Amino acid sequence: MIVPQLKSSKHAPSHFSIEIRPQYLSKHGLLCHPGSVFEGVVKLTLHESFPIDRLKVVFKATERVNYDAMGWEKIKNDDGRLFAVRTHLLGGRASENAAPVHLSAGSHTFNFAIELPLVNFPPSLDHHLIGCTFMLFACLDVDSRHTFKSEPFPVVYRPALCVAKPSLTTWSTFDAPIQSNVSLEVRLPSLEYNLEETRSIPLEIRTIANSHHFRPMATAFDPHMYQLRVTLKRSLTILHRTYRRTETSIVSHRDLPLPDLQHNDGHFMELALDAYMLPTVDFSTRFNITYSLQFSLRVKHGPLSTRKKLFDLPIDFGTLSPGSFAMSGLQVYTDVQDPLDMQFKPKFLQASQEPVEYLPPYESLERPPSYCRQAPPHITAASSQPLAQPRRLIAS
Repeated sequence: MIVPQLKSSKHAPSHFSIEIRPQYLSKHGLLCHPGSVFEGVVKLTLHESFPIDRLKVVFKATERVNYDAMGWEKIKNDDGRLFAVRTHLLGGRASENAAPVHLSAGSHTFNFAIELPLVNFPPSLDHHLIGCTFMLFACLDVDSRHTFKSEPFPVVYRPALCVAKPSLTTWSTFDAPIQSNVSLEVRLPSLEYNLEETRSIPLEIRTIANSHHFRPMATAFDPHMYQLRVTLKRSLTILHRTYRRTETSIVSHRDLPLPDLQHNDGHFMELALDAYMLPTVDFSTRFNITYSLQFSLRVKHGPLSTRKKLFDLPIDFGTLSPGSFAMSGLQVYTDVQDPLDMQFKPKFLQASQEPVEYLPPYESLERPPSYCRQAPPHITAASSQPLAQPRRLIAS
């Protein structure tokens, strides 16, 4: 694809795009973390041959704030750039005054490879008030006055964030009074979860009688008067100098009746998570993302009802496996002393010229295909030898 306004220009390519090798793609598209490496190809189709000055690939990331929507004063000389790097696939730099490169008519492909630094940047975010974008695009400079750009290829970026390893034997317990003689008890395995592996948050809910206040004849407890709501909320706080603006949205919620006191073995439930959730962010200079698990009761009063808030639990979401540590040398982008130091920016590597064949991926939650162990057709039963059994390697 080509930027639309340039399609009718002289010498405009009929096709100009960036593609990523399929082995680096997931259901999220091109998903990257600190230290990730990926390969791609620039595809270019020309109707006629003509000379060009250079062909380059640009990888840039920016944090943008919609100042107009919030009525805030825009900061001068602040484009929100996190980084911007490029490499030349053909031709030289503009300052080198290199001779033009002659491209023939037809289809051309140019490989490239990129390695991300061990730096935690903010995650990709698309919001009407603020955004953090990571983009790849190619530029074809015909001469000093004519430049063609491909459509940007979005990169989904997630920082490397640790989470605590949950206990396998004990769950955390929280409670709040419903009446003077009855309380709600909630148990869950952890307050920290890994978004790469967690699909839902398990919960155990029960009602318990307060023995020092329990007077069954004085205050009868009717669970049918109550309905419990469990809500996972996300708070996005936008930061600008001394201004702060917070928007709260609901990620997921469940409604369920309260368990009865007389038959209270606990009610187990799972609160589903959004597959495209962002992790908890507290290191960005422009926005913070926090989560909370809210428990509230809907209380019936005849034909009317009221909502009673019980308690909130702060929930943290990371991107690394529980209990694992971040890679050595990882830094937060705000702690980088010299932003111009190239070791803290993505770098272009020597790309392989021949594509490597890969088996198609399968979902990790599903069982991989099984294969029958059979002797090849050209081996007869008399001449076939028993197959060697695999050995199990035991670490010393």
